[in-house]
Amino acid sequence: ICEPRFVAVQPRKATFSDGIALANDGCRLSYHLSGDPAAQDKVLMVMGFACCRNYWKPQVTGSAGLAGSSMQVCTFDNRGVGLS
Repeated sequence: ICEPRFVAVQPRKATFSDGIALANDGCRLSYHLSGDPAAQDKVLMVMGFACCRNYWKPQVTGSAGLAGSSMQVCTFDNRGVGLS
């Protein structure tokens, strides 16, 4: 099981939060929001196969990461992966 760890230098506007979304069938899906919550542009990063949200870390929080731009980014763990 992948154990996500998010460590990033946070730009002033960026905020980071983790949560659990409950699907209609009761499945608990773990997600991570990063970036500006007031941003008009929202991005949902969907990982294929059996990977957890941690695989998006370079794209989200890296040196040219989306979290530092003027958008909010959501990554999540698919069913049965990571913290979901």
